Amino acid sequence: IISARGGAKSFWIEYRTPLLFSALVIQKVLADTLTGWTRSRTAYSGATVSMLSELAKFPVLGIAIVLFGGEGWKRIPKTIKGAATQAPFSLGWLAGAYAAQNILYFMALSYISPASYQVLSQSKLIFTALLTVTILQK
Repeated sequence: IISARGGAKSFWIEYRTPLLFSALVIQKVLADTLTGWTRSRTAYSGATVSMLSELAKFPVLGIAIVLFGGEGWKRIPKTIKGAATQAPFSLGWLAGAYAAQNILYFMALSYISPASYQVLSQSKLIFTALLTVTILQK
């Protein structure tokens, strides 16, 4: 990444919020596509789709760490070590609630109309963000 002012690094840092949001939206669209495909062609498992949806976030997070961490690929092991050693369970309750909500969400998809699915699908990220900001007051 170019380190000169106004270079590529400056672009990534300046636009990191919309870039990360876009990456998560793309991940969500892919998870919804996987959901539609599994519902129509195979035996549907809400828990499996939920797990695959969450696992698909790891490449997005890895790319974000590389681009915004300042040290490239060397930053990934440091970030993992920090996450495991610096109060790793402080947000565990929030992660547990999010995981339970995801499983219930994907299981409910078998019982709702496509219109209801779209409303839930698009509002889930917004409600999660609002709840997180409200509870953490950040």
